[in-house]
Amino acid sequence: MKICEIENSTPLERLEMEEMVANNIQDNCSTAIKSFNVCQNLLFSGIYNHTEFSFTSHSPEHRTPRGMSKEQQLYLDSCLRIMGFTALRSNSMFCIADYMQAKNFGELYIIFPCDGFSFTWSKKRKYMSWINTPHGPLLASRADASATISIFGLKNKNFVNAVNSGNEILIHGDYYALKVYTDGAARVLKKLGIF
Repeated sequence: MKICEIENSTPLERLEMEEMVANNIQDNCSTAIKSFNVCQNLLFSGIYNHTEFSFTSHSPEHRTPRGMSKEQQLYLDSCLRIMGFTALRSNSMFCIADYMQAKNFGELYIIFPCDGFSFTWSKKRKYMSWINTPHGPLLASRADASATISIFGLKNKNFVNAVNSGNEILIHGDYYALKVYTDGAARVLKKLGIF
């Protein structure tokens, strides 16, 4: 349902829609809900081409690089793949707990990754685009991959720490998005027991 439809709906229709959204998120995103309550923080993304109050989607496949060259993205993705990561720069959505940063990239949405999602984050760097990779071969050797992962503190464990870090997080998988600047978003968060 789009925002304009919500605004033109009756108060009862709005509450029913918010209840449906809350139930869907509750049923599909328990890991994210538990993590957000532990962190007392949310995960945001700026999204273009959406105006809906809420929607569900899947992380992109073949994402066009921003903030680094295609060659650097290919190299970093090969490092991540070699080391067993699933959430790569090219197949993930970029999220961050810092809503001020997220809103620079489009309409501000709270992101609820669906259970079973994969993620990658840097313990040492706020943004994944600032990771400079060497010029040379586009595919990393195992030794290069291990060194790159270590140098930049790349992790794919402990979602609570990832959110609490305030650093960018790559999310791979299905997700629900809830538009921030709506009255209904606060009611949905309350129904989910977040904060």
